[in-house]
Amino acid sequence: MIDQELMNRELIQERIHKLRCSDDPKERIKALEQLRSNFPLLPDKEKAGNDLHKLAKDDNSDVRRPATLILSELFHYIPDKQTAWKDLHNRTKDIDNDVRWMATFAIGPIYSEVPNQQQAWNDLHKLTYDKNNGIRGMAAKSLRSAFPHISNKEEVWNDLHRLTHDEDGIVRGVAAKSLRSAFPYISDKESMWNDLHRLSVDEDYSVRLGVTSTLGSSYSHIPDKETALGDLYKLANDEKRAVQSAAYHSLGKISVFKASQAENEEEYRKELENAIEFFEKASQESISSSSSQFCLPFYRSFHTILFNKNEAKEEVNKYLAEAKGAINGSRSKEQLLKVVEKLANALEKVQNLEYMDLESKKSKLNSYREKCEHADDLFKETEQTSPFATEVLRKGLPILDRNLKELIEEIQNKAKIACQVSQDTPAQEIACAVNQEVKSWEIGSQEEMGWYVATIVMALNSKIPHAPENEEVLYMIESMKYEKDLAKQYRTLSTVIGLIPTVNVVPEKTVKEGFKDLQRGISKIEGKLEEMTVSLKPGPRGELVISKGLNIAGSGAQLVTTIPLAEMKYPEMHVDLEKIKGEATKLSELPARFIDKIKGYLP
Repeated sequence: MIDQELMNRELIQERIHKLRCSDDPKERIKALEQLRSNFPLLPDKEKAGNDLHKLAKDDNSDVRRPATLILSELFHYIPDKQTAWKDLHNRTKDIDNDVRWMATFAIGPIYSEVPNQQQAWNDLHKLTYDKNNGIRGMAAKSLRSAFPHISNKEEVWNDLHRLTHDEDGIVRGVAAKSLRSAFPYISDKESMWNDLHRLSVDEDYSVRLGVTSTLGSSYSHIPDKETALGDLYKLANDEKRAVQSAAYHSLGKISVFKASQAENEEEYRKELENAIEFFEKASQESISSSSSQFCLPFYRSFHTILFNKNEAKEEVNKYLAEAKGAINGSRSKEQLLKVVEKLANALEKVQNLEYMDLESKKSKLNSYREKCEHADDLFKETEQTSPFATEVLRKGLPILDRNLKELIEEIQNKAKIACQVSQDTPAQEIACAVNQEVKSWEIGSQEEMGWYVATIVMALNSKIPHAPENEEVLYMIESMKYEKDLAKQYRTLSTVIGLIPTVNVVPEKTVKEGFKDLQRGISKIEGKLEEMTVSLKPGPRGELVISKGLNIAGSGAQLVTTIPLAEMKYPEMHVDLEKIKGEATKLSELPARFIDKIKGYLP
């Protein structure tokens, strides 16, 4: 099977090579498509890399253009990264504007893997001066991706600052959006803020759109936060719906930031609800799929878990359905499906937060935030995630713990009452034993809290008689054994404890007398049940029949074992068989050697 797969891959690679050598540009483009789809699985990656190298410097610009993009996409898999980088570097000087634009785009995502990063920075710097507007804008976008990895960040900031004054509106807009990468690193935040404030009233809506995004992402670094909020509220009333939606989304991000800084639960809840309201408005104003339409269900579900826990499952399912409905008419299906998968996973994990111990929650929260915020990356390619979402989730931890603590306190209170009202009744022993057990319960790991329930279930099953009048409460006790949802287990237990005073319990004295009578009856037949008898079964083969227990029709009490005599050959066998007269003979009356031979056949 493995050899066949290898042969298939070798055939694919040979076909790609032949397409690459074709005189027809369309065939060479097909070779590129095949390389993109199969490169990680091709057996000879050096040969595949060489084919890509040849195509990247093809005479036909229609071939060089996709080859440049695919060089970037496959850069991680290419063994000879020096040659691959040289090809990309050369394409930044290509005579064809489209090829040069593609090379500019290609450098940003792979900057951290480029062997000569100084040269890559020099290329991007030069491209910010390109005569072509689209290339200058793409240079600003690639600088956004590469910014954290560029050593001289002040020079990058100078380029972005210059591009915010560019004659082309799209270039100014991309530069404004790219400032988000510079804010955490550049000390002159006042100058960056002044650029954003100036561009917030730019005549080109694409510039205003870029500003709204950066205001939301960089709010914590902006020196004049009050004016920044004022700019966003103005942009929320912009004539362009896309700007309105982006402004509301940024206001939602700022509310998330404020929630992360809240000093009390009331303020925390208020800002979290503000964020949800802004994300909802952003979704309503959006004319295409946006990150708000995906992150809105996430924050809604988290709010539901915290403050409306009884409705969590139904609400979360509804929000997930809404997120899936946002797929139509959006970006590539592959990316959108990834978003939905990540969101579904994140929402499922958030549901489970209520049942985790504190340390487990802390270790999981950051990954949940990343799953949701990764929607931004998929929709906006290199946009960074919101830095304060993790803190918002972390601040919700005490509320999650408090919800479960309230449930435990409810159980303890009901157990105390059940013990009190059961005094001088047959149910007193059960009720007070349960009360004593739950007194020491506290929030711990999921395993510990599950063990609490298991212990109580065992105790209740042993104490409550299995009588028809107790059928309902026994059913609830049994259901707790198979319920995986810890909170549901505890809610059921709370109900069961409340019913304990009403269960029909046989008085202890009556139970003890009944057991004594039963024991006396068992003792009378015990000897007969344990005694084994042996008899011979006539026939052409001859068999031994060993019986244990009473032969009561239909009772299943008697156990019979049959042994072919041919399997028991030993020198004295015929002597021992003479002692069995056809009638049943007690096994204890037969010789020890005979008993030793049949031991292996006994159950």
